[in-house]
Amino acid sequence: MASTFTARERQVASVVPTGTDRLDSVQILRGVAALAVVFNHAAIWLVHEPSIAMPRSLLAPIPAFGQFGGFGVDLFFVISGFVMTLGAGRFVGPRGALMFLAQRFVRVAPLFYLFSLVLLGVMLAGGQRIDPMSLINTVTIVPIFDQGRYAWPIHYLGWTLAFEFIFYLLVAAGLALGVRRLPFLLLGLLGLLPFVGLWAAPFDVLWRMLTSPFLWEFGFGVVAYLAFRRGMLATWRPLLATAFTIVFIGVLVELTLMPNTTFAMAHNSIDGHTAIERSIDWGVPALLLFASVIGSGDTSGPVAAAMKIVGDASYSIYLSHLAVVRMMVEVVERVALDPDLAILVTLGASIAAGLVSYRLLELPMLRHGRRRLATITWLRPSRTNAVHCAR
Repeated sequence: MASTFTARERQVASVVPTGTDRLDSVQILRGVAALAVVFNHAAIWLVHEPSIAMPRSLLAPIPAFGQFGGFGVDLFFVISGFVMTLGAGRFVGPRGALMFLAQRFVRVAPLFYLFSLVLLGVMLAGGQRIDPMSLINTVTIVPIFDQGRYAWPIHYLGWTLAFEFIFYLLVAAGLALGVRRLPFLLLGLLGLLPFVGLWAAPFDVLWRMLTSPFLWEFGFGVVAYLAFRRGMLATWRPLLATAFTIVFIGVLVELTLMPNTTFAMAHNSIDGHTAIERSIDWGVPALLLFASVIGSGDTSGPVAAAMKIVGDASYSIYLSHLAVVRMMVEVVERVALDPDLAILVTLGASIAAGLVSYRLLELPMLRHGRRRLATITWLRPSRTNAVHCAR
C-alpha cells in the first residue's frame, strides 16, 4: 500500500515531540476555546437569563457578547482540522484508518459517556422524561438514526462531537483508500460537501450534518496545516495578527449593532439555517487567531504556561463546566453577587473542576484505552505510530 503522505509530509508530522505529540501553541488555543465556551454559558445563564434581576455586566453588557463565547466551538473545529491532518501522516492503509478511528474513539467517547451517564442519573432522579432517541444519539454520537429532527444527546454538547466524528470519518476514508496528498482530498471534500447540502437540502439529520457549512471550519484547519508545513505562518504572522484584530473589532461592532444575528448563529446553526454565516463570521476569526498563534512560535511566560495547563484539561473543562454553571445559577438566585464576579468565579471553578476531572478521570481512562488498543495486534500496521493528540 502506498503511503498516504509524502516523505516531506511525514517529516512535518514528526515536528511534534515523540511521546507528547502536541504543539504547546495548540494547547494554549485549546485553553482559549474552552474558556470561551465557559464564558458563553456563564454570561447567558448567570447574567442574561437569571430568575432575579441582575445589575449591568461589564464583561457581557448585552446577550450577544455572551453568545459569541460559542466561538470557542468554532476554534475547536479549526484546531481539530489542523491536528488531525498533522497526525494522519502516521497512519497507513485500511488498518491504519481503523487505528486512527479507534484512537479518536478512545480519546473522546469514554469521558463523554461518563458525564452523560451522570447527567442521565440526575435527570431520572428529577423525574425528567428521557427521549429514547437522545439516548441513542448519546451512544452513537453521530445521529445515524435521526430523520427530520435532531434529538439532542443527554449531554447536549455532544452535538459538537458529532461533527468531530464526521470529520474523523472523512480522514479515515482517505487513509483507507491510500490517497496521496490527503490534505488536498480533505480540502476538496470539506469545501464541496456543504455546497451539495445547499443544493440538495437534505431532510435527514445525518446528511444535513455531513453537508453542513461547519465542515468548512475543519477545512480552515487543513489550510492552516498546509501553510504551517511550508513555513508560511511565521512569515505571515504580522499580517495574520493584524487581520485578526481588524476582523475581531468588526465582529464586536456586529455584536453591538445586530445582536439578533449573533443569537441566530448561536442557536440555529446545527440545522443549517445559519451555519454559513457562522462559518464565516466566527470560523474566519478562529482561523486567523489560530494561524497567528501557531505562527508565533513563542509559548514562554507564566500566562502561556497557565494556558497550556488549561489546554491540557480543555476537554474535561468542556464537558464538566455545565455542572459548575448550574451550581452558580443556584448561588446567584440566593445570594446577591456582582454579575462579573459571578462570571469570573464560574471561570475559575470550571478550570478547577476540569483539572480534577483531567487528573482523576480523563487521564486514567485514556491510558486504559490506549493499553487496550495496544493489545489488538491485527489493528496495528507496522508503520503506524499512535497519535496522542488531545482533543
